[in-house]
Amino acid sequence: SALAASLADHLRTVNATLDHHEQLCCLVVTSQAWSVDNGLITPTFKVRRAQMDERYGSRFEHWAAQSSTVVWED
Repeated sequence: SALAASLADHLRTVNATLDHHEQLCCLVVTSQAWSVDNGLITPTFKVRRAQMDERYGSRFEHWAAQSSTVVWED
C-alpha cells in the first residue's frame, strides 16, 4: 500500500541519520493509539517503558524477524 511504502521510506530516512547501533529494525503500526488513558504514556508524553514491554515485548522477536520493515500489529 502507499501508506506502508511511505512509512518504510520514512524509516529509511530516519535510520540514515543514526549510528548503526541506534537504527530501528522495523516500524510497528499498532491497533491502539498510545495514550495517557491506556497507560502507555505519561501526561507529559513520556513513554512508559514497563507498560510497553508488558504489552508488546513478547511480540518483538516475531516483528523483528519479518521481512518487511513496516509491520502491522496482529
